[in-house]
Amino acid sequence: SPRWDDSLSFLCTWLETNRPWVDDQILKYGAVLLRGFEVRSAVDFEKATLALQPNLCDEYRGTSPRTLREGTKYAFNAADVPTNYPIAQHLEMSFLKAPPRQLY
Repeated sequence: SPRWDDSLSFLCTWLETNRPWVDDQILKYGAVLLRGFEVRSAVDFEKATLALQPNLCDEYRGTSPRTLREGTKYAFNAADVPTNYPIAQHLEMSFLKAPPRQLY
């Protein structure tokens, strides 16, 4: 959570500068939660994610139909199903020979 600057530009700079620490936390705890920052759209989310991981995959390799979010190259929606349909608990693309190492 931000202490005094919740801007997207601050978050991106912080992620770039602290990438090794974030990677260590992911290895130690399995996840990192960032909240309270000015990430208001898929485009903002993609900018922050690219600050942390500049080598994202731009091809969705799963079996559920998904659409690229408008204005992005790497951010896909959760599923192309009506919002009232439940999505069963699953392990994202675990069936692949080389599943993603991280999900954002």
